[in-house]
Amino acid sequence: SIKFFHLSAGSRQKTPLIQHHPKNPIYLSHMPIQYAAIAENTEILAEVSHGKDADDFPQIARHVVRKLEQRNQIRSLTHGNMMVHVKVSGSYVFLCVADGTMPMRICFAFLDNIKSKTPSRSMKKTLRQAVTHFNDPKSDAILRVMGETEEVKQLMLKNIDRLLERGERLDSLLSKTDDLARLSDDYRKKAKAVKKTFCLNYFKKIACLTATGVATVGTVLLIVLL
Repeated sequence: SIKFFHLSAGSRQKTPLIQHHPKNPIYLSHMPIQYAAIAENTEILAEVSHGKDADDFPQIARHVVRKLEQRNQIRSLTHGNMMVHVKVSGSYVFLCVADGTMPMRICFAFLDNIKSKTPSRSMKKTLRQAVTHFNDPKSDAILRVMGETEEVKQLMLKNIDRLLERGERLDSLLSKTDDLARLSDDYRKKAKAVKKTFCLNYFKKIACLTATGVATVGTVLLIVLL
């Protein structure tokens, strides 16, 4: 079923510049504009389809074109999770079916683009080129900036993760440094104790040798004197 979502010849200005949607518009489906057509009065002059779900769109387009009043206007209709955008200018009808996540401003910019190139010798080629261009997020300045912002955000998140990981490694290194410092203090204390013990033993030996020498010299003197 098709439901009118928005219709007015002069209400296009009321359409929000950016459509807020739970899905990030940067990650639009591969083919946001899945069908486009140019009609004159009720006759379809050219149409292109993209995607496996576009089989019903030609029939929907013909139904919409037959129901439209022949006056300058723009309309947006809902069909499931898809949007049907229409622009009527004179006897021409410009129509596209797009993913519901695609901002309306891009869809109407697409319709304005094909309107500016109609009539042409190869309207189907014009449609195909326009669909390819407008389905590329890089062709839209706002989406391109949003994409770059998203890339910067992801890079910042990666850097934060690396910093956190590095922080863990630093904590581990600091812990090991503290352990080494404690071991160094223990070694220094033990070295001092060993040195002290060695010095004491050395002085004891010197004292013993001195005492022995003195006793020996005294004994020799007594023998000589006697």
